[in-house]
Amino acid sequence: MSSDVDHEPGGSGVPAIEARGLSVAIGGQPLLHDADFVVRRGELVLLCGPSGAGKTVLLKLLAGVLRDGSGGCRLKGELRFEATDLLRQRPPPGRVGVLFQNHALFDELTAEENVLFALRHRAGAEPPDRHHARALLAQLGVERAGALRHLSGGQLQRVALARTLALSPDLLLYDEPTTGLDPANARNVADMICSAHAGGGERMRTTVIVTHDLEAFRGIAREVLWLAPAERCLLRLPLDAALQRTSTLEQTDRAGPDPDAPPLLARFLGRSGEALAAVATALLRLLPTWPRARYGVRYLLHYLRIAASPGAFLYVGAAGLLLGFVATYFAFEKMPKKDFIEPLFVDDVLSALGFMMFRVLSPLLVTLLIAARTGAAFAADIGGKVYARQFDALRSFGVEPSRYLLTGVSWSLLIAMPFLVWTMWWLAEISCLGVFLFTHEERNGFFWERAFTRGLVNEDFPLHWGWNWVVAKTEVCALGIAAAAWFIGTREKLAADDVSRGVTRTVIAASLWVLVVHFAFAFFEFRAQNTL
Repeated sequence: MSSDVDHEPGGSGVPAIEARGLSVAIGGQPLLHDADFVVRRGELVLLCGPSGAGKTVLLKLLAGVLRDGSGGCRLKGELRFEATDLLRQRPPPGRVGVLFQNHALFDELTAEENVLFALRHRAGAEPPDRHHARALLAQLGVERAGALRHLSGGQLQRVALARTLALSPDLLLYDEPTTGLDPANARNVADMICSAHAGGGERMRTTVIVTHDLEAFRGIAREVLWLAPAERCLLRLPLDAALQRTSTLEQTDRAGPDPDAPPLLARFLGRSGEALAAVATALLRLLPTWPRARYGVRYLLHYLRIAASPGAFLYVGAAGLLLGFVATYFAFEKMPKKDFIEPLFVDDVLSALGFMMFRVLSPLLVTLLIAARTGAAFAADIGGKVYARQFDALRSFGVEPSRYLLTGVSWSLLIAMPFLVWTMWWLAEISCLGVFLFTHEERNGFFWERAFTRGLVNEDFPLHWGWNWVVAKTEVCALGIAAAAWFIGTREKLAADDVSRGVTRTVIAASLWVLVVHFAFAFFEFRAQNTL
């Protein structure tokens, strides 16, 4: 429970943040139990405690980016930011700004475009222009900033702060803003935070800073909310008392597992339900509901460049050439009683090759290859964004990530897949023709064309027979690959290893999905054909 200590000088008596009976558990591990605390409007307070005590979890709750049930989080009680119940709804866009650890900048955008993203998603704001973004960056000492990869760590932090301040938030949250900095630079960052806090003017901006570096904020903050894991509560302490606790802090044994944690079977069923929800979400997100169309198109093009890159076409094209060569060469070379049978059935063999390559082998190989290549690339991209906290950053702007990212992932695969299948089919045809003419010098291309496409050509329609089955099964595979990459990629990523494991799991899950889809389609497709 918090102690009743006078609020920070300069703060009002009106609560900005108020918790009553707040209980928080992550993965069955309790962090807070029946905790009460208040942060008053206009205060600048530090949120401190031992490593792993749950400071960042509490910060996510205040930012409105963590919900009950997400990431194994279980919440009870009440946590309010002014009129908003943070356990049940997100704060209005722009009211809360968050400066995440490691910046959480959108790496596909430039520094200026990161700030513009915030300006364009600010509720009720005037249409922004680039001059406003440049002015915000210039105020923080970042001028002529282009691609993020060219900026230093300090510049990235200033860009992230400019993006956060672009919202003109009433509540500013910082997650370990001085981590990895020497004392002089840490003090500069603390001064920058103090200036941003005071920049709210008469609106009395409230600031909460998660930090281990209390000394850097001496003279800036006077009070600390200390997260005590043994008591599972928040204590309000003077800065010097918190410094004394920090200096004598020893590793504290965490409390045992939450007795109310769900059993293994319940967790398995919950995970299965989440997987089904991911599939349903992928279907729903086929209808673009972009908060801003320009960013929806931008993310779509970003993922389309992955799904339909020149490398993807070279990848499936090489497989198509190999398919045509192997299928044609061995079909004739390993034919039993070749000298007797081949002259009689050469056109039937070619017709069977054409049918199998078009209706079965090309779609199967393309979708398996794309499950491995593009599924892995999408899982890495999404997992990297989760690990870099970009999903939390999007939510802090009032944007549900699936509205930009999942829509882009799904449509990029749906658009690219037919072209990739056609590429493999076309090059398999060329390879088949070349091998056939090389091994059958007495035959010509006209004979090959007539026999190879005998079971495919439709006199009344420009596309081959069965094109609708080919498109249907490859597009169903595309949606499954997108859903697998999304479901596995969006799982909590606490280390870079988690991203790598997510890539591997996506490849396995997407490949299994492809095999199941092709098996099911083969059964119904050729059964339907035989009944005609």
